[in-house]
Amino acid sequence: MECSEHVDFDVARAYPSTGGTNFTVASGSYGTSNCNEEVTVPFDKIQPFLSKEGRRKIRYFRVK
Repeated sequence: MECSEHVDFDVARAYPSTGGTNFTVASGSYGTSNCNEEVTVPFDKIQPFLSKEGRRKIRYFRVK
């Protein structure tokens, strides 16, 4: 079964880790639930989209 090109994610359920920000993406139907997975976006890729406060806070999660 092919996965849909469209998936949803809930930004309220995103969380940081040492590798970046983790999002759980989900397809819209049970039939394509095998397409649901967790995706990690590296901090350097997500940083331009963060608020000033968000950029300040992610420094605690970065691996040195």
